[in-house]
Amino acid sequence: MSFTSRLSAWLSPIPTDPVTRLAFSRACKIVGPALVTAQGAERRLAPALAHALAYCEHLVEQLPPSTALAPEQLASTPTLHAIFPALDMLTDAIGCSAEIRTWLEDPATAGVGEIHALLAVRRRDRQVLGVALEGETLRHDVSQTLLNLTDPTLVLPTATATEAREQMCRAALDSLLASFAQHVQAIRNEVDEIRIERGLESTYVALLRQTTQSDRLSLHTRQIDALNKRLREDFDALQPDRLIDTLSDHLTMPQQCLSIEHTTVRITRSGVIVPADPLQYQDVFDLQLHELTSRDRRKHVIMPVRIPRDFAAESVRRTAHEVRRAFLL
Repeated sequence: MSFTSRLSAWLSPIPTDPVTRLAFSRACKIVGPALVTAQGAERRLAPALAHALAYCEHLVEQLPPSTALAPEQLASTPTLHAIFPALDMLTDAIGCSAEIRTWLEDPATAGVGEIHALLAVRRRDRQVLGVALEGETLRHDVSQTLLNLTDPTLVLPTATATEAREQMCRAALDSLLASFAQHVQAIRNEVDEIRIERGLESTYVALLRQTTQSDRLSLHTRQIDALNKRLREDFDALQPDRLIDTLSDHLTMPQQCLSIEHTTVRITRSGVIVPADPLQYQDVFDLQLHELTSRDRRKHVIMPVRIPRDFAAESVRRTAHEVRRAFLL
């Protein structure tokens, strides 16, 4: 952050927007209490937090309306069929979701008939040799790419679509703050490593001074000087004022750590990704996928869903029964 930007942040009034103030509280909780000790921290972070919140809202607005996640929808919704080829896979995904179980156990949600949540899956396409019709010849050794959507996870359950969107915005902001907290923790880890390495070098220098190998002494003293320089740089980076400036820069460029890519994938009923000209294929479907890239750089295909409460409760009971049965066996 430039001096003029910092001065403008200092002179600006303390933000009264409750959303921005709540975002600052989340930043202090996730990044660490060192942010509070910086002079004018909330005032200086307010513009960057407002920019990050607007970006998160823009990401959520790009997502489609929620899709009904129910047994009768699997056959008629190509995207759900690609994720859950069998009904058992759907019930297992719902029953294994800890957040869904906790939500159902909450007495405050007893009268809610539908659960709004976010479905996330990993995309791992596979190369296989399959069967394809080329002209009038049926070949059995054709290289094909299968759309492979695995590890379905249901998170962020809420009672309404509006609450679900708000929850997604908060989760997106938390992801941005967590990526910065990861950066801060990496610096702290480096400080610990430098201290250990400096201690070893100091011990080695002390041993050399007791021997006749003084020609190697200067090499290790220079190494200690270099370690001290790195240590000072890391200490400076961890100072509250520097953390505020670095976090502001991080939040003003959120697309580097959080983004959604919208892609269209054309597949057959069996999951084979077909080329642009699908004339040799039958039962071709276009899937609209929304791939989220977060702080760990892994991609997840995400989609808002709504689950009937009765079906979710039955899936949880069935999964719990299967777990108990497997334990007894």
